[in-house]
Amino acid sequence: MAKLEQVILQLRQELPKWRGKSIKEKSTCMVFIEPLLEALGWDTRDLNEVEPEYTTVDGKQVDYALKITGKPALYLEAKPLDDDLKDLKAIYANCQLR
Repeated sequence: MAKLEQVILQLRQELPKWRGKSIKEKSTCMVFIEPLLEALGWDTRDLNEVEPEYTTVDGKQVDYALKITGKPALYLEAKPLDDDLKDLKAIYANCQLR
């Protein structure tokens, strides 16, 4: 838990530096999402745990599929840092835990 708190504090310090710089989705993933996933215990380099650019059963592509025992448990869609997330179409997550 201490590592998670440390990463969150670090990301909060980084945020003002990147706000308004129009960083793209891939950069947002690299700078913010992947460090947070790693702090939560996900191995972002193991495709059996975190698979980027995953195609769902309905043919939609999401930025990450977080897997448990090799099967997708949570889909994560990333957006550029400054995107307005008030539009519900900008958010796509589907939990399939059984």
